[in-house]
Amino acid sequence: MRMQLPRAAAVTTTVAVVAVLASGVAYAYQRSTGTGTGSATTASGLAAFHTTATVAQGAKLYPGGTAPLTLNIDNTGNSYTLTVTSVALDSTRSVTGCTAPAITVSAGTWSGVVVAANSSSGAITIPGAVAMGLAASTDCQGASLRIPVTLTGHS
Repeated sequence: MRMQLPRAAAVTTTVAVVAVLASGVAYAYQRSTGTGTGSATTASGLAAFHTTATVAQGAKLYPGGTAPLTLNIDNTGNSYTLTVTSVALDSTRSVTGCTAPAITVSAGTWSGVVVAANSSSGAITIPGAVAMGLAASTDCQGASLRIPVTLTGHS
C-alpha cells in the first residue's frame, strides 16, 4: 500500500522545488561572465568592406610624418545609398610600394561620406590620416604607396 501526501503538502513541496531551481538559474545567470570575438553586419546586411587607398597626390610622406589619405568608394551596382563612417588600416593585407612601410591610418575627426546608389564617391581626401613610423625603411620616403583600408558604415 502506497502512502500519499496530503494535497497541500504536495503543492507546497512542488512550489519549494520550483523556487529553489529558479533561484539557482537566476544566480547562475547573474554570476556568469565571458569574453569572445565576433562579427556583425548592419541591419541592412552590410558588413565592413575593404578597398585600397593612396597617399594624396603631391603629398610627401616620410618616417615620422603624416600625409592625407585619398580613397574612392565604389557603390556602383547597388540600389542603396551608402554612408561610410570610418576608415582604418586593413591589417590582413600588405601596404605596397616599399620594403617596410610602418604605416598607420587614423581618420581622426573625419565625419564620413555618403555615396549615392549606383555611383562612386570620386576622390575623397582625409587630411593627416596616414602616418609613417620611424621604423619605416628608407625606400618608403616619398614612395607611391597603396594602402589597404577597411571601411565601415551603413546603408
